[in-house]
Amino acid sequence: MKSKIKTILLTILIFSFVEFVVYIGYALWDIEDGLSGNRNLTEQELSDISITLSNYFDSQENKPDRWEIESSYFAKAIYDAPVANQYIIYVDSFYENVKKQYGFSMLSGLQKYYIDTVEEYYSSGENK
Repeated sequence: MKSKIKTILLTILIFSFVEFVVYIGYALWDIEDGLSGNRNLTEQELSDISITLSNYFDSQENKPDRWEIESSYFAKAIYDAPVANQYIIYVDSFYENVKKQYGFSMLSGLQKYYIDTVEEYYSSGENK
């Protein structure tokens, strides 16, 4: 009787350990899948985001002469802070003899896009 109980307990322990390992594996796979799940923007997303960026630059005191999207993607997940409907956009802004580069984190609402964060990042100093 004691050996059957030991066998049952050992079996439960083994299955619990295997389940734990599988759970950890799926968690790590899900994080990796989230990062590799980033995708390019659709034409409609890009158009809507361009309108939001245009409104942003028009509202600035020092407006650029022109700006263009350098790169952009829909971020399915990011390690530090996974956020649903997050878009990452890098923009080159051209002022009089100065090029500035900005990184935007945008969120998609029900009917419009919202700028979450804006960061200026270092440019190699090339003027255009």
